[in-house]
Amino acid sequence: MKLSSIALFRLFALAAMLLLFAPVASQAHPGHDHPLDEVDEFDTVNMVSGFAHPFSGMDHLAACLAVGCLAFCLGKRRGLALGATFVSAMALGFVAGRIGIAVPLLEPGLAFSVLAMGVILLYQHRAAASLLLGLVGFVAFWHGNAHGIEGTGTLFGLGMCVGASVLLSLGAAIGYGFTRQTPMAVRYAGAAVAVTGLLLCGARWM
Repeated sequence: MKLSSIALFRLFALAAMLLLFAPVASQAHPGHDHPLDEVDEFDTVNMVSGFAHPFSGMDHLAACLAVGCLAFCLGKRRGLALGATFVSAMALGFVAGRIGIAVPLLEPGLAFSVLAMGVILLYQHRAAASLLLGLVGFVAFWHGNAHGIEGTGTLFGLGMCVGASVLLSLGAAIGYGFTRQTPMAVRYAGAAVAVTGLLLCGARWM
């Protein structure tokens, strides 16, 4: 069973509708509290905020779902390795930010990472597993670093990694649902994520 042209159009239309949220998406991480001062590392509220962030930040949400979908496409063994790489690299990026190491062009980089994940998902059948692990790890480090340099507490980082893990599982479930329709559906989803990334990139550079 193949996706109809109407279904494909709807996928792209859904991504295009995100343009309506460009003013919000232009902020680095909408949808959660970024304290101005250093927060208590043992603040449970801070951990809840960290857990919720991947679900509320458009860049994190799209990237995590794309990685989860990609993990499903790679199979159980390589998929688990990909998910572990993402979460580990995110934690490493967070720690690097906490000690003052910041990646350049952070804001545009977060948006570009969504575009990159869309392209990776679109063309993953042509890439070596080692290359995919490296690219996904780089994207995750960038996302984790964004919060480490903001002075958020350690528990925020822990909650964020847990929330990202949940989204990875959800992305894998979406990949399973897509492939039950047609293997091409995953590539369509990659195209939609890439369009979302383009919109975010445009919003960040405005």
